[in-house]
Amino acid sequence: MFHGIIRVESKVMRMDYLKILKEFFKNKDNIVMAFLFGSVAVFNIYRLRQERREINLYKMVAVS
Repeated sequence: MFHGIIRVESKVMRMDYLKILKEFFKNKDNIVMAFLFGSVAVFNIYRLRQERREINLYKMVAVS
């Protein structure tokens, strides 16, 4: 349940972040945009993997 709350908040924050990026990069190059969005996506994937790893560790501790 607690994880669900965090996920919803992060989605809202991400939408605001995208709006800010769009405003900031209106006159900028598309290559810069692609690079930034790529790095954001990679960071999100890495964070999700970290969360899964932590959850698995908690499960292992609970079982033992």
